[in-house]
Amino acid sequence: MVAIEDARSSVRTVVAEHPCPSWLQGIATANRLRNTSSGHEESDPQVVFATMQQLCMHGKVAQRLAAARMLSRVSRYADVNVLDFLRGNNISSEGFGMRDKASEVRAAAATTAGVLARDTGNPAIIASLIDLFEDSDGTVRSSALSALSKVAALGSDQYCVDTLLLRLAGSSWSARVLSAQALGDIAVRGMPSVVSGLAAALADDDWAVQKAAAKSMGIVANVGDLFALEALLPLLHDADWRVRKTAVVAIGNVAERGCLRAITAILLRLDDTSVAAPQRLDQGTADVLDVKLSAVIVLERLAEANDAHVLGALYTFQGSLRLPLDDKLHRAVMHACENLSAVIAHDVEIDGERGCGAGGEGGEYEDESCSVASDESVRSMSSCDSSDE
Repeated sequence: MVAIEDARSSVRTVVAEHPCPSWLQGIATANRLRNTSSGHEESDPQVVFATMQQLCMHGKVAQRLAAARMLSRVSRYADVNVLDFLRGNNISSEGFGMRDKASEVRAAAATTAGVLARDTGNPAIIASLIDLFEDSDGTVRSSALSALSKVAALGSDQYCVDTLLLRLAGSSWSARVLSAQALGDIAVRGMPSVVSGLAAALADDDWAVQKAAAKSMGIVANVGDLFALEALLPLLHDADWRVRKTAVVAIGNVAERGCLRAITAILLRLDDTSVAAPQRLDQGTADVLDVKLSAVIVLERLAEANDAHVLGALYTFQGSLRLPLDDKLHRAVMHACENLSAVIAHDVEIDGERGCGAGGEGGEYEDESCSVASDESVRSMSSCDSSDE
């Protein structure tokens, strides 16, 4: 008992005076283990209280940051008081936890809330995390999105889904982007309200919202969902290559094998003049070649074996490539042609959450070529209008 009390005393002293070093994290973990009884974790109320005091009252950012992180180690799982405190709602003072003036503290508080409220579906925490989607700091927004995916009960949290759908139609571009991403994380495949909300977001005037909505649509919509497919097809003519690439991948996830509507539309991604010809957006840049590489892999997934139309288009496209500049694309076309020429088609599985791959042991193009890029840091505030052929 003396050893335990000494450890607790050390925790209280260091929490009150210093940032949280690695050795203190070890003491905190040991403190939780020593207080485990009958399978239920118990925490030291005095340590928790001291940590909460540091979070809201200490004048130095480093100490408040340490406290926000420390609470995930010394608090009980789903402790309502601690969770309310992290939201900044437990005492009359303002500007702590998720409302702290320092962005790193807000991010840490969101992360800790995700740990303590994991799988609880706590509506208050969900609301506070979604509020952070409009935060001015990108790290805070990212932390809130990650925490929300932990807190919301996958597929059964209607409150979270409804709240995200409201934000998806809101005025804040960052909230719309993150709401679209979050719906892809927590919604179950085929939810009608989510598919409908994402379809509306595909027509957003901001490319980042379109891109996020397209990616999530590829995850949430059922295979063969014609409504989702028709909503995605116009994005293949968008002026932004990131939107077009994401739409290609999403269509590959939603369309059924042999779907002529999808195949015909994706074949146009092999044509340099099919998008906004005066802008010449598809002329040989590495970014556009990435779109074409995605299109080749998706065509391999969707086309039937020995589809003469698709094979002819791929062979013609292959003849237009410039080696060695287009070597990677050349190899992808050869791979697709070989598989589609087989008596039994090679079924390429496309994963909506991680992009698409060439399948089998020869899938050297997986992740690298067909993943949806994360371009939040280079996001343009200008809108991107879809251009019909």
